[in-house]
Amino acid sequence: MGPGLGREDYMQNYARTAVHIARQRGMFIVLDADGLYLVGKDRSLIQGYRRAVITPNVVEFGRLAEQVGISPETPHDKKAQILSRLLGGVTVLQKGAQDVIVADTEGTEADLEASQLQGANPEKEKFSEIIKVDTPGGSKRCGGQGDVLSGSVGAFLAWGRCYEQGVFG
Repeated sequence: MGPGLGREDYMQNYARTAVHIARQRGMFIVLDADGLYLVGKDRSLIQGYRRAVITPNVVEFGRLAEQVGISPETPHDKKAQILSRLLGGVTVLQKGAQDVIVADTEGTEADLEASQLQGANPEKEKFSEIIKVDTPGGSKRCGGQGDVLSGSVGAFLAWGRCYEQGVFG
């Protein structure tokens, strides 16, 4: 959710409603572009919801890090991890010269119940994982690549949800 959404109040309100419905149903959520703008205005939308993935580019990441209170003096390679922890285990796929994928559920903000994981063992569900993508990409990214990435992530998560529900037998 986000690419092409726009920042008009009525569209942001529809998006907010969609996120609430997705959370109630335990669905995965991928937020990019104007979806990240929405989260920046109200992080409670995804706070503690480990089934959310955000895919900020350099500018979006900087703005979101500032909005959640991450100090500009924080080492660059630690910011994505801190952002994930502050958002309660949300997966951060930080796009940049070197893409970074982080999920950190070790903080107090991680909420198993909010993530529809009520029966899980809280101690076994605490983890911090950082993956740095070291495969070089093109020297210039073109418009729309982030949209394709967020759509691909959404497709993989939809397959994961089907697996959880036993759709594949």
